[in-house]
Formats: sequence, C-alpha cells, structure tokens
Amino acid sequence: MSARSTQQFKPVTGTYTVPKNLRAKAVPSHVFDLAWQNAIEKAVAQWGVAGNGTKVEVRYQARIDIWNPGGIGWCGVTLIPGGG
Repeated sequence: MSARSTQQFKPVTGTYTVPKNLRAKAVPSHVFDLAWQNAIEKAVAQWGVAGNGTKVEVRYQARIDIWNPGGIGWCGVTLIPGGG
C-alpha cells in the first residue's frame, strides 16, 4: 500500500472501561486486548477490509485508578496509519 493511500486513513482509537466490580481483579494485558480488538474493529469499519497490509503506529493509554494496590480503570489503543 502506498504512503499516499495511507494518508486517507484517519487514526482510530479503541477503548475499554473496566467495570468497577472487576477493577481489583482485572489483568492489564487482558483489558488492553479488549481495547486492541475494539481498535481493530473500528479500523476495519473505517479503512476497509481486514488484511489490507496498512502499517500503523500503535499508542497505548491508560487511566490508573488508585486504591490499594490500584489498577487500570480505562485503557485505549490508538492506531495511526503510516507507521514504520
């Protein structure tokens, strides 16, 4: 896919909010997996067919809720077309 065609794509962000009753037990890698899946679904819907070979930069974000010991309350994965 050419660099010119990837410029037509806009970044997409998939998110996941951990339900309050699960925040003490939530495994960070699992909640990021859910945000990743949401980002992929949005990218397919906005960019077209899965498997088109678009290179992306991936950014991870999280909101850490503080309690003892604390954990992730919200997380996001942003896919930015044209990454290396």
